[in-house]
Amino acid sequence: MPQSMTAFEFEYQTEVVSQRIRGLKYEQTLCDEQIETNKLTAKKIDVEASKELIRRSQLQLNKAKLDNDILEQKVIQTTDNLSFEKAMTLINRESLMVQGKDAVLKLQQAKIDFENNNKLFQLKYRNVPEIEFSVLGLSGGR
Repeated sequence: MPQSMTAFEFEYQTEVVSQRIRGLKYEQTLCDEQIETNKLTAKKIDVEASKELIRRSQLQLNKAKLDNDILEQKVIQTTDNLSFEKAMTLINRESLMVQGKDAVLKLQQAKIDFENNNKLFQLKYRNVPEIEFSVLGLSGGR
């Protein structure tokens, strides 16, 4: 059976319960504020993490650009070297062609000189009388 209370006891217990409820509401408010603070801190951490991801991505992009620039310069150098080698090969080929033609001309001139010298020799010495070299035991002539 419930015990009967006086009006003072009832008022007193009502006030105690009300203060407890106000205390719980205050604690709830503090907890809500702490939750909001934690949410804000978490958002700040997320923002910082996102900034770092963006920074890392930017650095990777810059590195990729540098790698591409280096590769492009290597391709340009290789192309220039190839063009230079082609030009040098063409110059060497032309030089060898000129040297070959010069050698052929010199050989033709030597052949002409030889034929002329041979004709001159034949002309000079074809009618040479036989000379006896009795002292040496040799015979001369053709």
